[in-house]
Amino acid sequence: MRYVVRAWLLQTLCLVVVLPAGASGDERLDTEPLVRIAVRHGVPMPPNTAPLVLAGTGQTPEVYSPAFLLEARADGSALVLRGFRREALSRNDRRDPVWRPFTSKMAKVDFHRISTFVTAVQLAQRGDEETAQLLWKQVVDVREWSDRKTDQHHAYETEPPALFLGRCILDDLRSAYWRPGADWREINRRRRALTKEIFNLDWDARATIYGDLLETLYARPPERSSVEALLLAWSRRPHDHEPYWYFDEGDPCRDSRPEAPAREILLRGFDAIPDLLKLVGDQRLTAHQTQMGEDYRVNPRVGDLAQNLLSEITGRIANDGTGGAHAFWTTWWERARTRPEADVLQEAVFSRDRQKITGVNEGPARILAHKYPARLAPLFDEFVESASPQAQPFFLAEAMMASSLPEETKMRVLIAGAAKGSLENKRSLLQILAKTDSRKCAELVLPILRNLPVDSDGPYWTCAPAHFSHVVMQIEDDEVWRVFLAAAKRSSVGLRLEMMNPMDYGYIRDKNRDRRLAFLAAFLDDATVRRLPAHQGFGLEGKFDGPCAAFTFPEIEVRNSAAMELACILDMCDSADSSWTSAQWAGLRAKVRAKLARMKLPNLEASPAGQ
Repeated sequence: MRYVVRAWLLQTLCLVVVLPAGASGDERLDTEPLVRIAVRHGVPMPPNTAPLVLAGTGQTPEVYSPAFLLEARADGSALVLRGFRREALSRNDRRDPVWRPFTSKMAKVDFHRISTFVTAVQLAQRGDEETAQLLWKQVVDVREWSDRKTDQHHAYETEPPALFLGRCILDDLRSAYWRPGADWREINRRRRALTKEIFNLDWDARATIYGDLLETLYARPPERSSVEALLLAWSRRPHDHEPYWYFDEGDPCRDSRPEAPAREILLRGFDAIPDLLKLVGDQRLTAHQTQMGEDYRVNPRVGDLAQNLLSEITGRIANDGTGGAHAFWTTWWERARTRPEADVLQEAVFSRDRQKITGVNEGPARILAHKYPARLAPLFDEFVESASPQAQPFFLAEAMMASSLPEETKMRVLIAGAAKGSLENKRSLLQILAKTDSRKCAELVLPILRNLPVDSDGPYWTCAPAHFSHVVMQIEDDEVWRVFLAAAKRSSVGLRLEMMNPMDYGYIRDKNRDRRLAFLAAFLDDATVRRLPAHQGFGLEGKFDGPCAAFTFPEIEVRNSAAMELACILDMCDSADSSWTSAQWAGLRAKVRAKLARMKLPNLEASPAGQ
């Protein structure tokens, strides 16, 4: 007890000595010790020539906050220093200015930001004491911050100011370790120096990421090419979101994308599971982030990445309440290891609801393709027999195309599968066939396009008829495009917009550019209005549920949607929004028509054969 009291007295004494008294109400901020702390611990300082401005925060309508203008560019964009961060600002769809001259009286200014306090210290460092005190008065009594999620255990209280500044610096160090090229040992050195100077920060540092950082830095190096070594290599590559797809076209052995080490682990299948199980509880840090809500991110640990890969390999998620993730995976593995790997993986390829197949798990499909490719072909027949109408065999087909099966076998399976089953099944397989045998794909898709439904039974953005755009965009055949155009014109307005929507997608690049332009141009006289239901939004049921085509417009004419897409393909985007007048839309259509008139596009308006 005596030791506890002595420690408390020592902490209190250090707090009195190190932390100067703050100011509240009309008291002035003592900036001199804060400037010394900021300079010693690497708070970035703006050039003396950089003016203080109000910089846009990216909100709609635009809200501004104090920052230093580092560069104003001719196109209206700018580079600013806001608190600790250099930010590149671009004009929004409303064309609001990205910065304005500083004034404390301007409307739509958000001073309730950690960055405002840091800006005050930066101003004091270059001698602008008057403005520094003005900003301090704006933040001194703030308890809820716009640029930091409030944590009840580590509240950002402004007094004493030195502790407040220390917490700001510590928070910046927390985020520094996942930046590209971050030196984690240097981050830890700076953390130690900061907590040594500001005694009360030590608990904050130990209670957050820094215990895990020490474990990360001083862990014994793993064996080369081991699962642990690959997992750590992947963990150190910054990700600003959780990866959803680990595979794509191309050789994963030569792929330099961040997921490459993860794919190498996944393709080991059962051979990787014992080592992943050992890592499930590993608390070492990673450079990954996962979005948790609109403005809150968490940083997964190595153990979280191990769990993600276990889920990907097995098609299972450890969420059934069997005593935690490690217990779940250990129980699963004890059962699975007694059976042939190929049998377990083959069963794991499909997600099911009772007897119906609802989806394809890419991990097991890819491992089968890598280790047991002969197991894939029968799965296509099983899919056709048992799949729900909305299920897609896309991942299964991509896995087969990446396998070592003979090319004639791959084509035979694709063509046979595309001739039967649901419309979604046909579309998925034809989309892959189009990349390898466009002529055969055209032959198979034409009768389907001639008989496409004129409307959808469910949401437009996920309906199979609309998805045929992705097939057609791969096919260099005017007849296919004419038939598809005729199908779009006879469709309901919601489905029509959805069929038009992918034509300016970036992934297609320049493929069929002239045909896509001609297809969209055919709608420049279509004045049909698409109106969203009242209170439309994500999560509502109905055909316009989800991010359907032009979902940000409560109502829009087909011709205007076509003009927007054409403008983007033609590199003349005008950032249209729902506030545009009829005159503005007419102006955009006129500009698009003028540019199209100088081009020689294919004629897709001729009557398609067989119509």
